[in-house]
Amino acid sequence: VLWNCLNYILPKIGRSLIVPVATRLAEIDVSHITLIPCGRLGLFPLHAACRRVDGQLDYPLKRFPIAYAPSARTLTACSKAIQPAKERQPTLVGVGNPKGLHFVREELEEVSQFFIAGERYILIEEPDVLDSLRQLLPSAVYLHLACHAQFDPEQPLKSRLELSPQSAWSLQEILDFDQLDSIRLAVLSACQTGLTDFRRVPDEMIGLPAGFLKAGASGVVSSLWPVDDLSTALLLARFYHYHLADSLDPATALCRAQHWLRKSTAKQLGLAKRYEQLYLESGRHDTRSFRAMRYYNHHPESMPFEHPLYWGGFIYTGATIITDAAR
Repeated sequence: VLWNCLNYILPKIGRSLIVPVATRLAEIDVSHITLIPCGRLGLFPLHAACRRVDGQLDYPLKRFPIAYAPSARTLTACSKAIQPAKERQPTLVGVGNPKGLHFVREELEEVSQFFIAGERYILIEEPDVLDSLRQLLPSAVYLHLACHAQFDPEQPLKSRLELSPQSAWSLQEILDFDQLDSIRLAVLSACQTGLTDFRRVPDEMIGLPAGFLKAGASGVVSSLWPVDDLSTALLLARFYHYHLADSLDPATALCRAQHWLRKSTAKQLGLAKRYEQLYLESGRHDTRSFRAMRYYNHHPESMPFEHPLYWGGFIYTGATIITDAAR
């Protein structure tokens, strides 16, 4: 259903809204964009709006690294906080809830490689994970939460990150905690973490990204819809590579990671091997992994994550420092 909805809505937004905007931005030689979408526009991945050119999908904003912000006031506040956080030694605090998610461990292992030993703390299936997380947060510069999430459209403050089968962290609790000033970047690697209150259509978006920014974080990566486990792990590992290894700002790093995933083949991504390992770990019982392994062995040049469903839902919300490497 989501696949069909995106096929319908993204070209409409592209033709009516994004193409004229992208044309004007190119004329005035803009390099980076921050969007403050109002009302229900916050539900859509404006960066992934498209049009058809010679039978192929074209993304008019693909050349522009795009950040989002809940309001101009919040953007100003997190922009002031970004420099002190940027100057701190990169320290990672990662939480993984692998229940029903096959690639959470792999995702956290890939991400942790970009941080030196002694500056990375990974919590997976820890009984008192929320207490441990709160103790580690004052020293964290990067927070990576690979888990499940629930957005509550009726009461957005009850939207939550399910850090373990027993522990959830609600938006209200994040706001009450209010001690995230050290966080340069919070990556919410879970479903629908980027959704905001769309029923009352407030002037300022209410959701997990805005909550993390108000609690002190400088930037947040989140998702607008339910995301695929494997493509998410691949996208975010590449995002950290561009951001930390290549020193690109988060908006540019995410833009390049999305382009990389969209254009990568099954062979380049090693999908047959990944699914073979999953199949063997299941004791040769996981028929889904077996079928995927066989398919990608026979279709190595396919681009399985080309559709915006796999990459378009991820957005960066917050302040951006434009580095020389990003220009």
